Amino acid sequence: MTFPLSSRTAQISVPNRFPVIEFEPLLDAIEAAALLRMHPNTLRMKARLGEIPGRHIGKYWRFRVSDLNDWVWRKTLDCALLPMPVTGDDFAMLQVGSTPLFV
Repeated sequence: MTFPLSSRTAQISVPNRFPVIEFEPLLDAIEAAALLRMHPNTLRMKARLGEIPGRHIGKYWRFRVSDLNDWVWRKTLDCALLPMPVTGDDFAMLQVGSTPLFV
């Protein structure tokens, strides 16, 4: 047996008591390691040392894709900003009296 709804009931908007929060899916250590192309134990060790962002939930490590992406981006920038090592040819140009070709 069905009861028809009145038109007034259909027009009343009821505010949601609990807002819907969308969470970014979390990866486990195996999925995150596959994404970063490293061994899961290496990933867990780096997360434990604080080198890679991760969350320890219970006895499992969980990783956000956005955090891993930011970490890779920062590592890429860090490598790009490192000074190049001075080789023998470059060292000869740094000697007194020579005109360097680079700044």
